[in-house]
Amino acid sequence: MKIFSLIIVTLLGSTIQIESQDVVARLAATDMEVSVINEVDGKGAQDTVKPVRTPQSVTALKKSPHLQFMGMPIDGNLEEIAPKLIEKGFRQCNYNKNFFSGRFYETLSDINVYTDGTTEKVNSIEVSFFTGVNGLSEIQMISLYNRIVRGLKKKYTTAKFSQLDGKILLSMPLGYISCEIYNLNFPRNFGGGTYIKLRYVDKANTSNYSLPRLDKADDDL
Repeated sequence: MKIFSLIIVTLLGSTIQIESQDVVARLAATDMEVSVINEVDGKGAQDTVKPVRTPQSVTALKKSPHLQFMGMPIDGNLEEIAPKLIEKGFRQCNYNKNFFSGRFYETLSDINVYTDGTTEKVNSIEVSFFTGVNGLSEIQMISLYNRIVRGLKKKYTTAKFSQLDGKILLSMPLGYISCEIYNLNFPRNFGGGTYIKLRYVDKANTSNYSLPRLDKADDDL
């Protein structure tokens, strides 16, 4: 009888240990991709487990002290930002490493990455749309500008919004986003045409940070 009881206790102890390890394994999910062996079919085939975002990683992302561009914080140096832009489909210019080209908002555009001279970190990213590059007409560029404005207002609902004469400004605790549309009245071969400039400026990495003024043309008179 004692031997039988001892066997039962031993089996229960093993069961409890296995269940405990199983719980630990389930709680050990990380943001990294994990390869596991499929032992069901006995072939050793590998299944890829999709990345799991833990509550800790989500919290860290929300607490990022920097304004974001296309989902990535505007921070670090050019060498850290460049691979992220390339991963998003942009091509880096050979003769100017701060310059990229690709599609933004489903439209051909140029991307300029700026570094603050004091903080020595990337502090702003500018998207430029130009009729000479994307082939859009002035009317189409105006339509694009209006769609961008509506999209920004829809996404950044808590930002302070200002608009004046083809310029907008959205100011937030982490920085600001500005957008403007304008024409250069000379031939396209010399850079003339319609431009849209969309700029994301991070506050933490910008020395002497200040919001740009939206001035009327008549203010120059």
